[in-house]
Amino acid sequence: MARDVYKIPDALPGKDAPTHELADYLEILCWRDGITSERAMMISLGLLDDNLHGDEDDEFETSASEVMIEIERRMNACAGGYPFSFAEETGEVITRRLDWGKNRAAYLYCFMLLATRLDMQRHARWDNIDGTKIFEDIGRHALCDYLGIRDINNSIVFGTSAKGGFREKVDHMCEIMGEGEGVRDETEEDQDSTGNEKDGKIDAVAWLPFADGGKGFFSVFAQCKTGTSWEKALTVTQPDKFITKWCKKGFSVIPSRAFMIADSPSRKKWFNHVCDAGILFDRCRIAEHGEAIPDSLLGDIRRWTETAFDVLVMNRY
Repeated sequence: MARDVYKIPDALPGKDAPTHELADYLEILCWRDGITSERAMMISLGLLDDNLHGDEDDEFETSASEVMIEIERRMNACAGGYPFSFAEETGEVITRRLDWGKNRAAYLYCFMLLATRLDMQRHARWDNIDGTKIFEDIGRHALCDYLGIRDINNSIVFGTSAKGGFREKVDHMCEIMGEGEGVRDETEEDQDSTGNEKDGKIDAVAWLPFADGGKGFFSVFAQCKTGTSWEKALTVTQPDKFITKWCKKGFSVIPSRAFMIADSPSRKKWFNHVCDAGILFDRCRIAEHGEAIPDSLLGDIRRWTETAFDVLVMNRY
């Protein structure tokens, strides 16, 4: 029987919840209350009696220790963009950083925390802002910063947040990249059973051109996923197949692939995930590049995050 995944506000982590889910819950508590501890978290979940002693208490200590190790890992991985800190040298208490609202990377982290733990099928839109769509733009900027692309015009959002139909997007991409010679002529095979054009499984594209403007340069095709059901999509972005299906001619150099998620998953399967996905950006890796987020996008991130948190956490949690 499949366990219930931790989702706000419907399901809390259970006794069999993995460490990364418990770490997310601990962060939510700290965000809400300003300060918390692993013991307080376990008691709030009914996983520990405050008067408990003996073997079960030892079991708690082991589980709690793993959660705090994960919190410390995230703190280091975010490279200054983590919105929480240890309040004591013992590492038993974490506290919300007082300046996190001024740190765009920390604010971005909190957006991604909610974009993981909310049911993004039902709760993606807040204050007339679609969180799944702005995550595609976040992915674009993080990708450019990681690659050292100074001109944001050497990237595009290709997913649902971009305007125009699928074929128009392919044609535009080929034109500004100078590769592929445009979208190929449409055939009946380009239509699915509903008559809609197929999804190319690409949300953001970035490239590093040379000053000579010639063909043959490094580029990346990326897919962006909120929520927790991203594992089944790890292998679907295939740049070589995309180009063969949709472009008139092949690219001089096949693009690399990246996969960008709002989640901060278990490291136990990290190697396998990377083998399947290519360059994997999780919540911490994206937050590491959060200072590259422009003010206009940050405004949407803040509005979405604050509204969703107030409604689903402060009022109902």
